Amino acid sequence: METNLRQADAKVTVVGIVSDKKLEMKTENGIRTIEGTVTIKTSDTNFVQMRVRCADKKKDGTNNKTFTGVMTVMNEYKSIADDGADEADRVRASGQINLFRSNQTGDEIVSYISNFFSRVKNTQNVEPKAEFEVEMYIEKFIPEFNKDGEETGRYKIEGWVPTYNGIEPLTLFVPEELVDAASDAYQPKQTARFYGNIVQNVTYETKDIPMAFGVKKKVEPQFINELVVTGGSVAYDAETEDEVVKGGNQIPYNPDTIQAAIDERKRLIDEGQNKPKTNTNNAKPSGASRGRQLGW
Repeated sequence: METNLRQADAKVTVVGIVSDKKLEMKTENGIRTIEGTVTIKTSDTNFVQMRVRCADKKKDGTNNKTFTGVMTVMNEYKSIADDGADEADRVRASGQINLFRSNQTGDEIVSYISNFFSRVKNTQNVEPKAEFEVEMYIEKFIPEFNKDGEETGRYKIEGWVPTYNGIEPLTLFVPEELVDAASDAYQPKQTARFYGNIVQNVTYETKDIPMAFGVKKKVEPQFINELVVTGGSVAYDAETEDEVVKGGNQIPYNPDTIQAAIDERKRLIDEGQNKPKTNTNNAKPSGASRGRQLGW
């Protein structure tokens, strides 16, 4: 049996109109790197921000073919913000879910990264979409509550996603109409592949501000970034592991191995909290260090 903790598939596909792009090129030690974000509008309310980082050289010093495409996005793609809705490019982006823990706030961040963009020329048969596909080790299946402590009708699948750097937590949201089916399909400590939609938008809430007399209202933005499930695979079966390995990667994660990775992640976080604070804005993955040797 393999000894490495297999990195989970965590894919995203976004098709829509370029709403905004903020890309810039930096040069350090002779290597050019394009960094920033491209925001894609998939509906009147959904705007998915893709993080971009692409160097012109690979680690082995050879040319990175992807760099030319990203440079085209930076220099030639038109956005709603800069050129108006009629001129903005329709695009398809293929990327990954990027999970990490903020060094500054300790928040668990779900973001999306891509260096692969292409223009959509024939838009008649292409529907806008923002979809994800992710393998996850299931820890809990629990109801969602609103800020007033009331059940919303939705459920949450909380679990863990093995990444290149270790392991990170992830929460998926199950719509009310799929709760019974999901509840019947899964148990804690199982591994499954989930599919769904990326919901990334802003809503506005009006609050009353206490005054000595009269009324004052304040409008506050509420940022929503959710992965909403539309379906899921049958839970991976350990008994058919040898058969499945030959034709795919549907291998269930070992609960003991997952727990070892979680413990290692916690140890690294605790060590980081005990270190002197540095003046940095970089947020990096918090999982086990690279090169880990853990079982499935």
